[in-house]
Amino acid sequence: MLLLSLGSALFWRDIIPNAIFYLLPFRLHQLMAGALIAILSLRLDAGPGNISSLLASAGLVAITVMLDDRYSPAVGAAAVTVLGFLLLLGRETDFSRLFYGNKLMQWFGRRSYAIYLVHWPIIVLFKYHTNFQFDNGARVLLFFVCIFAAVGLHELVEKPFRKVGEDTTVPQLMAMRATVSTLLLTMFVAATIWKLHGLPSRVDTRIQHIVETVDAETALRLRAIRFGKCNLHEIHRFADYNAAECASLDANRKNVLVIGDSMAADTYMMLSQAYPNIHFAQATAGACTAVLKISDIGGKYPTCEALNAYRFSRLIELDMDLIVLASIWSEDRIQPLKETIAYLRSRGKNVLVIGPRAHFRGSVPLLISRQTSLDGLNIKLRDSVIQDTELLSKMQTALPDVEIVPIGIIQ
Repeated sequence: MLLLSLGSALFWRDIIPNAIFYLLPFRLHQLMAGALIAILSLRLDAGPGNISSLLASAGLVAITVMLDDRYSPAVGAAAVTVLGFLLLLGRETDFSRLFYGNKLMQWFGRRSYAIYLVHWPIIVLFKYHTNFQFDNGARVLLFFVCIFAAVGLHELVEKPFRKVGEDTTVPQLMAMRATVSTLLLTMFVAATIWKLHGLPSRVDTRIQHIVETVDAETALRLRAIRFGKCNLHEIHRFADYNAAECASLDANRKNVLVIGDSMAADTYMMLSQAYPNIHFAQATAGACTAVLKISDIGGKYPTCEALNAYRFSRLIELDMDLIVLASIWSEDRIQPLKETIAYLRSRGKNVLVIGPRAHFRGSVPLLISRQTSLDGLNIKLRDSVIQDTELLSKMQTALPDVEIVPIGIIQ
């Protein structure tokens, strides 16, 4: 059952990610791993136990650095389960007593569940307040805020609920009544707001309409960028790329090939609508930068590697009038871009680069939803726009003979 649960979670992680995250059958292996150790009293002593505990500790630190948004939460959860299992196997060794048996670690351990409960609401509310900007200073601040809130929860709620006896204090006796009263009040307020469909009077109806149509607009975008056929993702296979539809030629029009990542997919959508007299071919994939040596900058998932090899071998040999390279650029990608352009020109290709784009600091629908009116919206959101003129200047300096077209950046 443990292996079935773990295997199912990993196998379907990209197909039904919400179910994998929330439903018990796909989380059961985490509970069972701990139960096996408890029921069977599994442990490793001496050298093997120390190695197990040390490897688990190093692994837990490593995955906090290695795992990012490119990985499904199911992968992280599986890694934590395996490493936690190894850690508990060596719980009675010298290393574990030294590192985990000291007073500081035990202090955190007793409050660990309280920290778990409070940390996410605090982080989400902070991100919302700061337009989802999150630097290292904020991380340090929130660490201490979470600890402070967890201590309060541990002392005022958890301990009073756990300990009831002859020496029970008045605050402990009041804990249950206060908690139930607060819960009932919260449910009443929530039900009232739900019944009223929120508080419509606090939001401009035009803003509400924009926010409500985000999902529909996102679906339209996926169709417009030909998601799953001409624009691939980690969930797709290279075989899903439809070359007949995405990389065809039109004898009656000029032909332009757009290569790059998700920004290139949006570039294809923009150009194909703005220039209907030109035929645009497309070979794009998420996080699959428009450079020849994709492995040098992190595009290492198999679908990207296969598509990139195909577009820089087969597709560029097609009789295209122009090849457009569009990606989310950064300073470390300028040299690979320069090498890519040299490669394409050596094969007689005309190249255009879509340069850095102006973008918003935070989620645009969220920024709009926080306004009370659409009047003067552009002025209100102006401070949230990031124009990377420095990166554009560095690209122009490194590529003086290449036409670079920035999007929304005022020079």
